[in-house]
Amino acid sequence: GDIDLIPLIRRLEDIRDTINLNIEKLYERVSNQNNDIKKVNIDEQTVYRRAYIAKSVADRTDLLRKTALEAMQKFGSYSNRRMYFIEHPLSSPEETVCCAIIPPQSCGTNVVTLPKSSAICTYHHGEYEQISSALEKLIEYADKNGLELSGICRYVFLEGPPHHKDKKLFITQVLAFLK
Repeated sequence: GDIDLIPLIRRLEDIRDTINLNIEKLYERVSNQNNDIKKVNIDEQTVYRRAYIAKSVADRTDLLRKTALEAMQKFGSYSNRRMYFIEHPLSSPEETVCCAIIPPQSCGTNVVTLPKSSAICTYHHGEYEQISSALEKLIEYADKNGLELSGICRYVFLEGPPHHKDKKLFITQVLAFLK
């Protein structure tokens, strides 16, 4: 009989997306040591989203871990995308929003589909306690280049505690969203 190829094609697409993400991570590791700033477009994403008040890096780390575990328990993982990030208003860093990317067909409490957007970004190499310097560079860049920021920033965790014990090896994509 006929074989239904659709599941196989979808699995191959997932594998392709995972390979593309890993290639992108390698490029970032090799080429972004000089902290270049570039404009990026971010595709629509479905996330498990939790909002908190967090006063320290340690608090944000714990809350993101908690959010990620809840998301995986409820929806499974979606490893062909950047997995976890934190957002906050530029004017109020303690208003922390923790997000874990989940499969796009997911629905339920705390599930949000974020729209397509654009941002300027750079990469922070090192401990999270020093990440605000990367954000300051983005804000200065926007001011100098006449770019209007939306007021929201995002930290996408590419490599961190699950991958390295040495904080100097952490890699975080830092984004400031454009209007």
